[in-house]
Amino acid sequence: AASDVSKRQGVETDQKKLEGAREEYKQFEVIYKDKDEDAVMFGEPAMMEISKKQLKDLDNEINTMSALWVHIKKCLGEFEKFSNSSLLKGDIGEMIEAVKRLKVGIEEIKG
Repeated sequence: AASDVSKRQGVETDQKKLEGAREEYKQFEVIYKDKDEDAVMFGEPAMMEISKKQLKDLDNEINTMSALWVHIKKCLGEFEKFSNSSLLKGDIGEMIEAVKRLKVGIEEIKG
């Protein structure tokens, strides 16, 4: 049980770090918009294309990692339920179905 608490705290810690990354991203986005306006004003909008792509990639990565941490938290909850029930008393079929659902969830994140 103590390790389950530790795992949940690890997930929460990493989710907070990810929120920090999202905030940094927002700051970069503001800077990018300012610089993009300058590039357009000076007739060089293509100058910012690489930065635009990098910001989009970063946004996608943050969103994917966020979805992954939500899924990990869900998995830990399911596994905790499994560990708290005796295999002899528990419904093995339900456990198998729960694992299948978790697999589908991770496949959806993977794309």
